[in-house]
Amino acid sequence: MSQSHPALSGPRPPPVGLALVVLLLLSVACRPGDPEPTPIPEEELAEEEAVDSLYGTPAAQNIRVTRIEIDIPDLPAAMDGYRIAAISDLYVTGWEDGLTVARSALERAVEEGVDLIALLGGYFGGVRDHELLLQVLQPVQGRNVAAVLSAADLGPPGSDQIRAELAETLGEAGIQLLRNRRALIERNGDTLHVAGIDGDAHLAADWRRAEMIGAIGAEPRVHVLLSASPIVAPRFPEDRYGLVLAGGTACGEVGLPGRASLAQLQEGIMAPFRMNGQDRYFYVDGNALFVTCGVGHTFLPTGLAGPPEITIATLRAAIEPIEEEEVDEDIDLDAIDEGIPAEPVEPEAEPME
Repeated sequence: MSQSHPALSGPRPPPVGLALVVLLLLSVACRPGDPEPTPIPEEELAEEEAVDSLYGTPAAQNIRVTRIEIDIPDLPAAMDGYRIAAISDLYVTGWEDGLTVARSALERAVEEGVDLIALLGGYFGGVRDHELLLQVLQPVQGRNVAAVLSAADLGPPGSDQIRAELAETLGEAGIQLLRNRRALIERNGDTLHVAGIDGDAHLAADWRRAEMIGAIGAEPRVHVLLSASPIVAPRFPEDRYGLVLAGGTACGEVGLPGRASLAQLQEGIMAPFRMNGQDRYFYVDGNALFVTCGVGHTFLPTGLAGPPEITIATLRAAIEPIEEEEVDEDIDLDAIDEGIPAEPVEPEAEPME
């Protein structure tokens, strides 16, 4: 039996030298004239005051909870009010405070009593320590959890062993991995269709991406699609997914390796799809998309990349169709990224308890 990492039993104050570096970076980042940060959604005042610091307060108080309600076309009556906690970018490393925050985010999702916890990829921030990841995932074991993999999780083409090891670790934690397939969730005779797509879909060649989407299937309609990246959305088929929950985005003033900044996303390829100018909410050819900000950090433990966050999405039966804003038809989708093929996945759907 392997011993638990000491970070998982409680936070530890940082070295004095590191604290001075952090203060210096914060003073540079907060110069007059810099853009105003994205407003924090309504939450308890104690949490709002704690989100920008990972020190001096219990880790659970550093977690920002963003609550949204989304109308889903064709949502079965029994699924009205179904709640999903979306968590991305745990970035498990040996950094002790980061481990505490990652685990605290999962604990908070459990405390919220949601119906499903959705992990949106980004499990490692460096060395792939599977034992450490299992310890972090312990709070959600025995819960209803679905997961997808990011491009970094998948590794380069041909990384069969890397993918198999991560799939085994998630399976050991009782987590259902959705690699280009859907799961069926039953409640009172109704069925919710939840699917996941690989995080390298935006990098894949057109033929490979078509295989991924085809493996998920078109009918019946997917109510919720999990994705590790939002920038694949402009390449989805029209009116295919009720809601896309995506991660891979840092919502502070700077991005991180593997995570674009929210400003880059909203002012770049996704700018034409913003829903009524709202932050992080997009409507792409009949597919609603919401971006969650992620939990972990890959290097300096500062708030520059935004506070750690979980998103609680409540599904509602749509009464009227969403009116889509006009979109520039001349958008160059090839500007998103150049693609490389990945491995084919057989289509399948499995029931979730």
